[in-house]
Amino acid sequence: EYKIPAFRGVDEFNKFSVVTRIELSYEQIYREWELVRDELKAVLRAMPPEKFEVDILFPWGIRDSIQALIQVIVEHEAEHAVDLERAKSV
Repeated sequence: EYKIPAFRGVDEFNKFSVVTRIELSYEQIYREWELVRDELKAVLRAMPPEKFEVDILFPWGIRDSIQALIQVIVEHEAEHAVDLERAKSV
């Protein structure tokens, strides 16, 4: 059974995400990101519209709607796009 770890906020969640991937190459991280992103899009496409307003528990411990989670993901991707491009050129 999968259980969401008890993170205390988005910063703790991000730290855990970085630490678990620190040894991976850019290519490995990018492939993982693409896979997870494609899986998320498939799940969202299959989801009935009314479910987008249902509150869920985010990995970093807050509850909000799936619609809000999508907005967080979009903003987070934009924040890190520059970092990824920089890493790609190293």
